[in-house]
Amino acid sequence: MENFLFFGLLICGVTLLLLLSAILWAAMRSRLWPQVLGKVLRTEIYEPSKNRYVPLIEYSYVVEGNNFISKSYDFNLFTTKERRVVEGILDTIRGKETISVYYHPWFPKVSVIVPGMKKTMPVLIIILIAVIIIAFSIYKLRIIT
Repeated sequence: MENFLFFGLLICGVTLLLLLSAILWAAMRSRLWPQVLGKVLRTEIYEPSKNRYVPLIEYSYVVEGNNFISKSYDFNLFTTKERRVVEGILDTIRGKETISVYYHPWFPKVSVIVPGMKKTMPVLIIILIAVIIIAFSIYKLRIIT
């Protein structure tokens, strides 16, 4: 039973690590993505849980004659406790008719307004790798003793 639990957690950890790595790679590469002008359709503060906030910016854009609508502001994986931070983000968007939209060259449906990665993203991957190594070490120590 312990082996099953360990390998289950290991598989989940490795899967999460691969997913975060893919997001990190896309975030880093997004600075090189082509950009087009997009139209702001809606801006509001989204509160996914009590006292946690995310900017919701819905925008449309056209790539090679195809229309797309997105709500992806950036590659940030976190919410914030600071409502004023989100209001500041929205204030930079509100009132603009057009905004720059960065889209994935192979999958233009994937887009962001602010390209690049946040400082916290590599830290998450390092923590996840450390947890996997610690779990594996504990498992190995149990086998030896």
